[in-house]
Amino acid sequence: MRAPAGHGHRRPGRARLPRLGAAWDAQLRTSRSDVRPLALVAVALVLTLLLADAAPRLLTRVADETVRTAVAGAATAGLTVSARLPERAVETGRDPSTGEQLPDLAAQIADALPAELVAVLGPPVATVSTAELHAALPGGGEALMRMAYTWRDGEPGVEWVEGVAPGSSRGGDLSAGGPEAWPVEVGLAAPVAELLGARAGEPLTVAGPDRVPLDVTVTGIFRAQDPRDPVWSGVRGMLEPVVRGSGAGLTTTVGAYLSVTSVPDARVALLASPSGVSRSITFPPRAEAFDLAGLETVAQLAGGAEAAPQALAVPGPRPTVTTTLDTVLRAAAARVGAAGAQAAVVLVGVLGAALGVLGLASWLLVRRRAVVVRRSRARGAGLVALVLTPLVEQVVLAAAAGTLALAAAQRLVPGPTSWSWVVPVLVVQVFAVPLLTLVTAVRGEQGRAPADHHERRRSRAVSRVRRVALEASLVLLAVAAVVTLRSRGLPADPRGADLLVVGAPTLAAVAAGVLGAHAVRALERGAVTLGRRSRHVTPLLAAARSASAGGATVPFVALTVCAALAGFSAVTSATLTGGQVAGSWDTVGADVVVRADGGDVVGTASDVAGEPGVRAVAVARLAPTVQLLGVPDNGRVDVLAADAEDLARLWAASPGADVPEPDAPELAGLAGGPLPDGSLPVLASTALAAELAEGGGIVWEGGAVGVTAVGTAPALPSALAGDAARGADLLVVDRAALATAAGADVVPDVLWAVGPGAEQAVADAVGDEPADGGAVVTGRAGWLQERRAEPLTAGLLLLLRASVPVLLALGGLVVVLAAAGSAPARASAHAVLRVVGLARRDVRRVALGELLPWVLAACAWGTAVGAALAAAVSGPLELRLLTGQAGDPAPAAPWWALGALPVLALVVVAVVAVEQSARRRERLGLVLRAGG
Repeated sequence: MRAPAGHGHRRPGRARLPRLGAAWDAQLRTSRSDVRPLALVAVALVLTLLLADAAPRLLTRVADETVRTAVAGAATAGLTVSARLPERAVETGRDPSTGEQLPDLAAQIADALPAELVAVLGPPVATVSTAELHAALPGGGEALMRMAYTWRDGEPGVEWVEGVAPGSSRGGDLSAGGPEAWPVEVGLAAPVAELLGARAGEPLTVAGPDRVPLDVTVTGIFRAQDPRDPVWSGVRGMLEPVVRGSGAGLTTTVGAYLSVTSVPDARVALLASPSGVSRSITFPPRAEAFDLAGLETVAQLAGGAEAAPQALAVPGPRPTVTTTLDTVLRAAAARVGAAGAQAAVVLVGVLGAALGVLGLASWLLVRRRAVVVRRSRARGAGLVALVLTPLVEQVVLAAAAGTLALAAAQRLVPGPTSWSWVVPVLVVQVFAVPLLTLVTAVRGEQGRAPADHHERRRSRAVSRVRRVALEASLVLLAVAAVVTLRSRGLPADPRGADLLVVGAPTLAAVAAGVLGAHAVRALERGAVTLGRRSRHVTPLLAAARSASAGGATVPFVALTVCAALAGFSAVTSATLTGGQVAGSWDTVGADVVVRADGGDVVGTASDVAGEPGVRAVAVARLAPTVQLLGVPDNGRVDVLAADAEDLARLWAASPGADVPEPDAPELAGLAGGPLPDGSLPVLASTALAAELAEGGGIVWEGGAVGVTAVGTAPALPSALAGDAARGADLLVVDRAALATAAGADVVPDVLWAVGPGAEQAVADAVGDEPADGGAVVTGRAGWLQERRAEPLTAGLLLLLRASVPVLLALGGLVVVLAAAGSAPARASAHAVLRVVGLARRDVRRVALGELLPWVLAACAWGTAVGAALAAAVSGPLELRLLTGQAGDPAPAAPWWALGALPVLALVVVAVVAVEQSARRRERLGLVLRAGG
């Protein structure tokens, strides 16, 4: 009998479309009912994508600014081509093209340099200068003088306040009188003319390098229109005398100005000197043209130009190329690499926590839909339909949230989209829900648990072993990553296999969360036991509800990770800030230090000592690379001759300086005069103290002075180490004792002052003039301000501090998602409690007792883990590169690192309040009817 139309057998090809259409309809209904969980997922996705897109661009911008700052701060970062002039051209007379050829020579060198190098260099500064000449001073003595002609897009702007510009001389007779008979006309800056006692139209008493007198006439005295013009930087002392040293070592350097018409006369006058006149073309760097991307290329090209100067094809003798651009760039690259790896640790941690929150949201969403998914599968829905419909839902959600997040990130930090960070987040978000839906459908299709009791036990045992193996593997992986990080340090390029090392703190936080979840479950069972002994029912019910919520394991791990990484960022930020303060003491050695070559720091010290707010003042003489006697393999040392008693008071008043105890007996013994064997007691650096314990000597003012180490000397502050030999050993000796032993006065050239008013007192005493022997004043507060404003340090601190509220927000989302996931079961249980007579206030307490303990436990445990991780990896993080310290900074835990506890506790209270408010109109009769 034939079946009625529309019934019975159907074509296989037509059965899928109705099933897929039904799946679409079911998905639309499910999405409408899950609007709130999907909104929470969207918020988490927007936060994650905003950080993933903006943070890498911000770090790149900070790295570029760091490179530019390093180049701008390096005085010798340019590229200089130096070459002597050909001698044959002036053997019989002056060569008028000597100065006129400089523009063509500069253009020729620029054409020969690589284009990538020329792109970051500025207009050249060309100079033709003589060797050091000897100019007599009016009161006796002499100054070192260089005559020079400079050019940069034209001759420098000057105003002749007296006389006229130098011109070509009348010439002389080379065959009769020699080159010294050839006259040269020069101009002098007003301060130089005052020092030399010269007037326009008068001759100068000048001798050549070989002490042969020269015929030099001053034709005019000038004033530079722009003293800061780089054209004047080619010759030291051109605009004003430069005084260096003190006592017998005092030297004065001046410059004399040659015009384009008088520079040929200087060549002829110094023809007898092999290196009498030389020329140099300097290409200063343009700091704004540098960036991190081209750093290595520019460094290689600069080093190549220095190694192969013949490639420039400069006419005449072979030129030399000098530059520190490659060294400056590679040093900046090292700091940027270290800071970039530090930032990568934080960024990977925050993104890992965000991905964990997104995964948790997806898991709770699928768990909420599990009954619907299994029912649809039982009614014949295909796996493709069950996976495709949530995939489309998540694609739409990701597109909307991604568009909003990327637009906001572009508004905050413009630039190319960071797809390498954004794409993994989008992939996790789009595919997490479909894959979990597939797993749920397949597990539901496998049927119920086995009926046999032994088979069920075996199945549970197998699941338990798998879970334990997975958790043990995770813990071992985290331990290996942390151990590797501590032993190897951070990689300069956090990609590939090194990503495991960069993510070590995140892996450790996940492992700690898994271990903490087991501990919390054991504590919950213990809380149930204790609750049974209570006379009140509320603690027992709260403990029982909390223990029965087995699904809280995943939220506990996610919340632990957020709290741990927030604590890690907070402790690292405080460690970096505190390390900068300690670094300011290591660098300056006091609140202010004055380094004055040939200046009267004793008079300055007397003026400063009586000022309010000055606690201690000490003066010293710093002599670098002094010859050491009697110690093999140690030829030179730095000698610091200070007043021992003043130095002891200074150290006592320096709370952050890394110095010996102020009451150390060896320090007090420095001022006690010579030891019984006639040698002077000294403090020596650790490497030298043992060798000088039996005695040795130093060469001071041409004589030998015996010394014996009686203690350990502190490290020389970095503000003074630039004048001393890097890495050299240090000797500290009493100044008066050294003066007596050497038979010569030891003039101090270093002043330290400590106290809140020290920097202002020194500024008032030294004044604004750079005289006082060219005094260089370094203030600790100013150094600290500059270090904190440095792009690299400020950028890393911004990332660390901004990550804390982001992680707390993610933690709040974890709490809300976990509460939303367990809300139906909690609502049913609370309704039953209301039916049996429990008051609303007690039900609210039960709800708080169910949610609050595991949230507080995760926050406290995570914060402690994060602080421990920050302390454990503070050395490998190489924060000392940013703090300016000689060693690793001490970990510091700020009070606000515990902010996760009250913040997330308030989130729990708010969630419970919202839930209880929504159930005020709940009809308990429905609960009784359902129970019946």
